This record gives sequence, C-alpha cells and structure tokens, in this order.
Amino acid sequence: PARDALNASQRRLTQAAGAVASREFTETTLTVQPAQSNLSAAEPTAVRGRLTAANGTAITNATIQVGIGEDTVTTRTEPDGTYTARYQPLIVAPNASALTATYTPDRAAPYLSSTATTNVSVHGQPATSITVTNATTEARFADPVTISGYANITEGDTQSRAGLPITLQVAGEQLARTETTANGSFALQTALPERIPAGETTLRVGLATEDLILTSSNTTVPLAVSSTPTTLAVETVDNESDTQNVSVAGTLTTDEGEPLADRSL
Repeated sequence: PARDALNASQRRLTQAAGAVASREFTETTLTVQPAQSNLSAAEPTAVRGRLTAANGTAITNATIQVGIGEDTVTTRTEPDGTYTARYQPLIVAPNASALTATYTPDRAAPYLSSTATTNVSVHGQPATSITVTNATTEARFADPVTISGYANITEGDTQSRAGLPITLQVAGEQLARTETTANGSFALQTALPERIPAGETTLRVGLATEDLILTSSNTTVPLAVSSTPTTLAVETVDNESDTQNVSVAGTLTTDEGEPLADRSL
C-alpha cells in the first residue's frame, strides 16, 4: 500500500509539472531540410529549416544546432524563423543515417525545446594530415614526454576541427589520447614508463579514425631514451634473537632519489 501511494503521488506530481509547463511555456515546431540527402564528408552541405511557435509565429534569433550525433554546428534563426547552416559531417561513422536539428531555448525564453530529424547518408572520405610543432627529443624513466601540433583535413571548407581523436605512441605502445580543439590543435603529455627500453625510438602521433569516415594519418619524431642510474642503500639490522643469520634493510631509488617499488633484488 505504501509503495502504491508513493507511485500515485509521483504520477500526480508529474502530471502537475506537465500542466504547469503547458500553461507557462509555448510548444515549438522545428523543421530541417538538407540541400541533398546524401551528405558529403568532403564539403559542406547547406541545411535549412524554420522554427515557429505552436500558433505559427516565427521565433527569431534562436539558437539551432544541426548535425549527426555530437558532431554539430550552430546557427541562429532569422526574423522570419528560418535558419541556414553549412554542415560537413566529419566525426561521424560511415553508416550514419540521421541528421538532427535541435532547438534549446534560452532560460528566459517562454518556449519549449524541439527537434527535427531527417534520414541521410554520408559519402566521401576526406584525407587528413598531422603536423608536429613541438616534441620531446630526449627522456628517461618518469620524465615527461610532450608533443603538440595540429591536425588538418585537406578537403572541404571545415568550420571546426574540434573533437578529432589523437593518440600518442612511444616505441609502438599507446600512452596517451586527447582530442583536438576547434582549430585542430592538440597537446599530449605523459610520463615515460620504465618498460620503454633505452636507445633510439620514436614518438608516433596519430589520428585515430577507425570508427570515423575520415582517413587515418600519423607522423613520427625521434626520441632518445637514456637509461636511468639507480642507487641501492643497504645496512645491516641487529637481531639479538638470531645469531646465525644477518638481516639487511635498504632502499632502491633512482639517482635523483625517486623510490623504485616492487623490484627484484
């Protein structure tokens, strides 16, 4: 009985909240129509639509997001409620099939949000490249290894290159991952693990596009890994109860004093 009463109370609250929303906020209608349903990943496609209130009144200067999944561009409505966006699908899967426009009202706006979706397909596979502007050239165990640069998309007229996945490998082992900013720049940093052997190796930075329509690309820069000297301090420990054996204790550190745990001696 108590559970039934609680459920009934929750239903009444939900219905009341919906009634308040319908009285205080106006429903909206949003449309979306790309210039073509087969979107090109190599160049932008014009996407148009209109935002109106329930009575057909145009909603002006409203923010509209257009895109596939989280790969979106933003535009605003004109005085007649229409909007136009240039959308080039990049951070999307090759089998993407739905283009969505979303209206999220400002906090002070007396409107409810709305969305519109249309079926699309995506074709083309833009080429990419990576340029490194700064990178660590020498390191040893626990030293910071950094690399920065930017990713390019060599086709189309992309408005933003934010969100492209970038990975860092050292000696073939992936150690870090990040995403590009709006201008395509990236910066990665990681501590060099001890399992990377001393000698000449490479930093490899790549565009991880296994699940995206973009082509992958990578570049490498040389890295010299030096061995790390260690210091072992040992002292005997007096044990009056055991006169047959000698007990020792000590510490193993790098030459800079960093403790080295879980090592066999």
